Amino acid sequence: LDLEASILATGKNAGELELVFRAEKQNNRKVLLLMDVGGSMDEHVHACEQLFSAVHKSSHFKQLKSFYFHNSPYEFLFENMQRVEKIATQEILQSVDASWTLIIVGDAAMHPAELLEKGGSIDYYHQNPEPGLIWLQRLHQRLPVSAWLNPLPKNFWSHYSCQLIRKVFPNMFPLSLDGIQDMVKTIA
Repeated sequence: LDLEASILATGKNAGELELVFRAEKQNNRKVLLLMDVGGSMDEHVHACEQLFSAVHKSSHFKQLKSFYFHNSPYEFLFENMQRVEKIATQEILQSVDASWTLIIVGDAAMHPAELLEKGGSIDYYHQNPEPGLIWLQRLHQRLPVSAWLNPLPKNFWSHYSCQLIRKVFPNMFPLSLDGIQDMVKTIA
């Protein structure tokens, strides 16, 4: 019901009630959500579970794809939090375009080698052929409308790996209600 239009129409109709309806707004936002799980993220499980639950129950997005990683995305992302079922990151990149919004959730806390060196990943037994920062740059290039939600308070964002990530993803926000509101205003 369009209340304002109904009041105007009723006034023009000599006070006889005239209801005006409008189509419900449809959200055209397509979101690729990547979430860091394991390691230092374990202590943020509760906050992340609340976000994950709300996102997955939400019908606010035209499309939503969510995947998991540990510390940094590499050539594979995972379809579940246990990081068992994997999918090629390149395949995901090919399935989205610049009309998608990228949101990454993670504390950005890792050894800098994971971001800067081939073989720096602790999860790939030091066999990742490309540094994590390369994959983050590819993600950001493909999906320039992007943000990073960090569960750590801002005063913990000075560590080197976080600074490296913020060069690629300058839109980093705290994983809090205020942080999410600021993120939405920034990337809307």
